[in-house]
Amino acid sequence: MSNSDQKNRNVERVFCAVDIMNAWYGGQAQYGPWVRVNYGKLKDLVISKPIGSYLRDAHLVAYTVTATTKKSDEGSVSLRAGRNSKFLESLQRVGYEIKNRFMILEKGPTKPYGSDWDVGITIDALNHVDEYDTFCLVSGDGDYAMLLDNLKEKGKYVEVITFENTTARILADSAHRIIYLSENEIFRQDPPNGEPSQKSP
Repeated sequence: MSNSDQKNRNVERVFCAVDIMNAWYGGQAQYGPWVRVNYGKLKDLVISKPIGSYLRDAHLVAYTVTATTKKSDEGSVSLRAGRNSKFLESLQRVGYEIKNRFMILEKGPTKPYGSDWDVGITIDALNHVDEYDTFCLVSGDGDYAMLLDNLKEKGKYVEVITFENTTARILADSAHRIIYLSENEIFRQDPPNGEPSQKSP
């Protein structure tokens, strides 16, 4: 969209990619093991930060992972019930599009298959580049720095929303603007029997 078209519309189109796993780990690293992101307030934060005097039309996509399969020593895969169905429903209720993938847990030191969305978020950001003016990334992962640099070259405004303590410097340096999540965007759950959390969202 040209600058003149944008001024006439007075609307800033935002594609906001929310890396749920990164936000989950980031919140715990900064505020403790029983901290969760309040995704309703996160959405409000995104909408409330327009560039200049524009109004924000934000499309928020939550990239999530469900651990539903486990690979045995013999190589067979068994299905397990997903633990995050209620969480996904709550995201949809407050206005997020859900993109979910299923994690395969394999025995041994290897990283679980399907456990992150780095490539998927990058592909979506590039495939839809003509549909937004601002790319908003909710993650502190430095692997996204090359994506932000590429989008800036294409004339996009890029911003990062993340937890300060877990933000890679290379990512912060690649963004036009960085917004740190605060206690306004989190809530705390009461741990049962004082036990630390071991479950992902």
